[in-house]
Amino acid sequence: MIEKGAIAAGHELTAKAGIEVLRAGGNAFDAAISACLAACVCEPVLASPGGGGFAMIRTGSDEVSVIDFFARTPRHVSPGAIDYKEIHADFGPATQKFHIGAASSATPGFVQGIFTLHNKFGRLPISDLFTSAIQYAKHGFELTPFQHFLQQVVSPILTATASAREIFAPDRKLLAVGDHFKNPELADFLKQMAKKGPAAFLQG
Repeated sequence: MIEKGAIAAGHELTAKAGIEVLRAGGNAFDAAISACLAACVCEPVLASPGGGGFAMIRTGSDEVSVIDFFARTPRHVSPGAIDYKEIHADFGPATQKFHIGAASSATPGFVQGIFTLHNKFGRLPISDLFTSAIQYAKHGFELTPFQHFLQQVVSPILTATASAREIFAPDRKLLAVGDHFKNPELADFLKQMAKKGPAAFLQG
């Protein structure tokens, strides 16, 4: 068991997921994977299985390496591509343009990335690293002020489709601070991914 460790995260439950893995005998890579999965539930504006990322790795030596699993844009775009529109994220003092819709999506690398990271460096069974995220998504948690702020910033994205509104704005308005937020369908998907690996994602 690791006696000392530190985890930085944007939500208390994200950090808790990593901490629990360390206490269970996992290493830093296991903790990072567990925290990333939890972030997809607790910090959905910032993290998603449909996204991507990078892992900067330093083991016992001084060598540093990177696993690049960032999302990839298509090499070719269909001339007839539709479902592409501009929205404005309101940060208060400033706004920023984003584009949403099916035609704005890139090929995600997140799922393949975390499994690659685990295959190379993980210690605990990969299914153990999904436990916290699945529980958070299934049973839910109270929305924090910071997460509520982030959802307000990108509210045009979170309310753009009926399926998104069902999760983030079930009464046609965003959930408020302290409201119970859960995503049981994401819990089901994470369960399948824990069992089947990347194939669960690639097969839809």
